[in-house]
Amino acid sequence: MNLNPNGKSRLKPLAGILILLLAAPCAPAQDVATAQQKAISLYPDLAKAGSPLNAKFVALYQQAKQSNSPVLNAWDWPEVLARQAAAALADGTGQSNGAAITATTSPAPAQKEAQQASDAASLKGLREKVPISVRYAATVDGYFKGPFGKKLFKLYNEQCSIVDVAKKGVFQKCSEAVGWDTDETMTVYCPKSWNGSAKLGVYVNISPGDGPLNPRSGYSDSMDALNMIYVSPSGTSNDKADMRRIALALDSLATVRKQYPIDEGSIFVGGHSGGGAISVVMGINYPEFRGVICQCRNFYLGNPSCSPYVEEKDIRSIARRKQAYAFVTGPGDMNHDAIVESMATWKTYHIDSTVIENDIPGHTPASAKALKEALEWATAHGKSPQNSDLSLSDL
Repeated sequence: MNLNPNGKSRLKPLAGILILLLAAPCAPAQDVATAQQKAISLYPDLAKAGSPLNAKFVALYQQAKQSNSPVLNAWDWPEVLARQAAAALADGTGQSNGAAITATTSPAPAQKEAQQASDAASLKGLREKVPISVRYAATVDGYFKGPFGKKLFKLYNEQCSIVDVAKKGVFQKCSEAVGWDTDETMTVYCPKSWNGSAKLGVYVNISPGDGPLNPRSGYSDSMDALNMIYVSPSGTSNDKADMRRIALALDSLATVRKQYPIDEGSIFVGGHSGGGAISVVMGINYPEFRGVICQCRNFYLGNPSCSPYVEEKDIRSIARRKQAYAFVTGPGDMNHDAIVESMATWKTYHIDSTVIENDIPGHTPASAKALKEALEWATAHGKSPQNSDLSLSDL
């Protein structure tokens, strides 16, 4: 049991939650206690017996236990359930949008259909400040299971980044980078025509700033036409460690995987400027992405400054995946010429890549037209990943 500086138990105020922790399935007790302390630090009301948050947390735990939900096997399940409880109370529905936790008794068909329609309605359209409530993987190792995972882990455990922040003196060990030490959120747009059951593609868009890349004018029409969810996490600034930015993007993907039925063969990642470079790093290391939409950033594949851990044989294996890499740039973009020039390295390795002209001048995110064109091109040229070992959202 963890003690505070005065020697008193920090678990005591949680009343019934202490019993839940002691009865938890197979996660190590020490790790669970750490996650519980983190949950309390994020949501102090969790420690108040009888508070709405405390009651919702206990209810979610009981539902998870009754349905034998695998979420309880993860070491950080107290934090996961706390985030889901907070999200449910925040949106006013009382329903968790996190892990799929089912009741032991099934409602009548008509009632179930009405509930599904209500749930779908609350998930459609633009949602801002949505909690990132699901981890991509239950352990640090799970974030490094890609084909070059060991090399990536070694690189980022020894230096902070290869994108933007490398010389700024900021450093994070991988275990810290993938941990939830902040309460980040994401912007999500779901097509308004979604019927609540049809599978949707996903486009994760990474910002070079602390805030998410909110959809530009016309993005909703583009996402509607492509039957695709738009997701952009906060906390991905160029001043953050590469792996921190990657983890937030992956956790955002994991969260929407829990909230929506996802077409696993239609998942794309992209970003603007430094976020674009991060998206290329993600495409290289996570084969579950069908394509990458890098906006206003050049990337010389095989160059020690861009991919120092990737060898010639690794690049050949990347080419065999048949992913698609679209680079968006336009007049006045300071990186325009370098982007065009960098295409030679991608062509040399026979990796499908192209330049999409942005119809908005300057160093600016893709217009709705350019983004739609890039995603359509990537869909047509990228091979659909099947049964990827990296789809680790079923915690």
